[in-house]
Amino acid sequence: MISFQEKAKQNLLAAQALITQHLYHSSVNRSYYATFQYGLYVLFEKIRISKEELNAEAFYEKKGSHVLAFKRLGTEIAGKDISDYRWFQRVSREFKALRKSADYTEETITVDQANDSIRNAESIIRTLLKHFK
Repeated sequence: MISFQEKAKQNLLAAQALITQHLYHSSVNRSYYATFQYGLYVLFEKIRISKEELNAEAFYEKKGSHVLAFKRLGTEIAGKDISDYRWFQRVSREFKALRKSADYTEETITVDQANDSIRNAESIIRTLLKHFK
């Protein structure tokens, strides 16, 4: 079985490889999912939320797993550092919007946006690592 932490690492590597192939839309997707999967790792392994608890909360609040996972992570970060919380909220919201655009629209994603996505993913993961060692 592969952990969410390992999936996150693999997706960052995939995002970088996709840029070399000029597959910028797919690179943004992989960068975003690296962040989401690392977030799941933190929720399940560091904060100790069960998968069942997260799924039940998503059902109860009628929210998707991505929204809920980032909300829970944000709440945890807010209790540790409010400036990191504000940064996390802004960057993760912008990142998800770019990923949706890359996946679901015909808008062109540039190499700069793809590279920024990798940097954002790495920054979000570093922030999670900082607060949840």
